[in-house]
Amino acid sequence: MLNEKYFVHSDVLSSEGQSVHSPRFSTNGEYLVWLQRPSSGPHHAAQKLMCYKWNLQQVCGVLLYN
Repeated sequence: MLNEKYFVHSDVLSSEGQSVHSPRFSTNGEYLVWLQRPSSGPHHAAQKLMCYKWNLQQVCGVLLYN
């Protein structure tokens, strides 16, 4: 039986047609960051470094990464 104390609810991080890689929380747990790119096209295409402010539940910034 699953202990509800350890149950984690998951949501979709990206919009449809996007691929998400390496989601991580900041050391203080305030931010969730991940790499995102279009799911179609080359696998080594430029990616965006996405940031989500956890307590406000909103994307707080985007940085392009190549």
